[in-house]
Amino acid sequence: MGIKAVFTISNQTENLQVQDVSKLFERFYRGDKARKEDGGSGIGLAITKRIIELHGGTIEADNKEDWLTFTIEFIVKE
Repeated sequence: MGIKAVFTISNQTENLQVQDVSKLFERFYRGDKARKEDGGSGIGLAITKRIIELHGGTIEADNKEDWLTFTIEFIVKE
């Protein structure tokens, strides 16, 4: 077991319409179908996840009490 670096990023949300937050990492997934003018394509988190995985890390999402939290982990030393 190595030494890990853990980054946690949280953002308060209102009415997040996602039952399974792991879907947020799917390509072209957009949580709010009604918002078409925001210019988002739904690929940002898919790209982020892939880059993190290519560097040997993991990313997970959790949604509790209107807070969306992303946790990123990397092993920095074996």
